Amino acid sequence: MFKEIKDSKNIRKMINDYYVKTYLGVVPGNKAFEIFISQMVKENQAKDEVEWIKKMMSLDKNQTILDYGCGIGNVVVYLGNKGYKIDGFEVDSDLYKIVRARVEANNLRSRVIKENQGNRYKYNRIVSIFVAEHVNDLYEYILKAINMLQPGGEFLIITCNYKISWEYHYQLFLPLFSKKISKLVLRIIGRKTDFLDGLLFVKPSSFDCVFNRLAKAGINIEVQKLGEKYFIESISQKKYHSKIFMILFSLAKTLHLVKILVAMGLYNPLIYKLKKI
Repeated sequence: MFKEIKDSKNIRKMINDYYVKTYLGVVPGNKAFEIFISQMVKENQAKDEVEWIKKMMSLDKNQTILDYGCGIGNVVVYLGNKGYKIDGFEVDSDLYKIVRARVEANNLRSRVIKENQGNRYKYNRIVSIFVAEHVNDLYEYILKAINMLQPGGEFLIITCNYKISWEYHYQLFLPLFSKKISKLVLRIIGRKTDFLDGLLFVKPSSFDCVFNRLAKAGINIEVQKLGEKYFIESISQKKYHSKIFMILFSLAKTLHLVKILVAMGLYNPLIYKLKKI
């Protein structure tokens, strides 16, 4: 039976403080920022993420599951409260403390794993939801996940596609071929710039390079590219795309250009499902 997520005032303060430190000045406007924070801690946010995951891979309560880069722990707590065997992996020290506190407050058996503990456990399912754009080394990030998979296990990656120059966090089109010029644009419009330093501008070619390296290293995985199909199916759904993004791509749909754009790698998000052989 599902239990309601329990967050104390102290936990909510920890979450609020983290988002103020990290995202204030990134998300446009104070009102939008307040809405952003309130949405992030709602159960519906966790439910939407889990429903999204289940569209891409099967989940059941007999599997061991890892949320790889679990953020504030929405998916961990939501699925944990529903009786799933799920752990969280988080390297950010502030987020790690938040997830630990939420797991304890909800009386869950979930482990919250730090980076140096990463290879101690094995999983049937690993999910990474908008995390890959924050890592330093995409190859090492994916390799570590594969090493934590059981044979036959699956790893789902959902992340931004920076080939279209749309920055998901800022909700802006930016000249992402240059961080220097992008920062100049952000300064002109009065937005925080240092957040950009922590982003890895991943594209379809970034993942193709990683998969080729894995193949050359003798690591056997099956790769499914789901982003193109999912993008075409979801292009008209407001819950998945910003207003300006939808206007532009709805125009492209009217002009029958969507399939052409997708073939060129101009879609969002990138979605990959890897299966360990």
